[in-house]
Amino acid sequence: MSKLTTAGRLFFSLAITLIGIQFIIYTDFNSPIMPLALGLGGRNLLMRLLGIVMLVCGLGMGIEKKGDLAALVLALLLFLLFLVVHLPKIIGQPKDGGAWTGAFEWLALAAGALILNKSIRIQQGKQAGTGIADKLVAAGPAIFGILLFAFGLLHFIYADFIAQLVPWWAPLHLFWAYAIGVLFFLFGLGILIQRYAYAGSLCLALMFLAWVLLLHGPHVVADPHNRDEWTSGFIAMAMCGIGFMLAGRFLKPAAST
Repeated sequence: MSKLTTAGRLFFSLAITLIGIQFIIYTDFNSPIMPLALGLGGRNLLMRLLGIVMLVCGLGMGIEKKGDLAALVLALLLFLLFLVVHLPKIIGQPKDGGAWTGAFEWLALAAGALILNKSIRIQQGKQAGTGIADKLVAAGPAIFGILLFAFGLLHFIYADFIAQLVPWWAPLHLFWAYAIGVLFFLFGLGILIQRYAYAGSLCLALMFLAWVLLLHGPHVVADPHNRDEWTSGFIAMAMCGIGFMLAGRFLKPAAST
């Protein structure tokens, strides 16, 4: 496993573990990535159970022998919850940008788990099968690439809102909202057609790492009780990890370390 893949695995596993811990501690938190209705019966129990599973999967993905199984379980769970929780919300509120963003971030975590599963299987020398799960795992990078297009589109549709998230010290806030949207398109295209995919994936990872340090980190420090800020930071950390894992996947064997 290349150093890039190892770094990506670390970032992604840590992010999933931290999200799981957050769900366990704050069962009343109506997170954008898991928007269960506050009045839902047994909601707190469901959130805690979900948090426990994510915590176990996050820790499991860091274990060499069982990492691929933990990643596959996590991916299947996230896809199931997308269908049960996010899809009905999107259908009921199609103009809610927050609902779309939360759903796409949730799917991105699922795609990241598939990518990690494949990376571990390659390291272990396991042959790809022909079952449904194997085909789903093989589609991980393509799913993630499509989601990058979706994120890029959201940057154009909700540019004014996204511009408000740009740090105050950065000039041309609206420009950055559109520019990042264009970058998402380019990164997604590179992954889908596998042209400049290594460079694009690495840049994606570094971009999200910069956001963790320069955007989400300061926001958390300024408002440590804002749970949304913590979640956004964890998502950015996971996206950083996915970028590194993809960069490791597309790295030419001759240049691998």
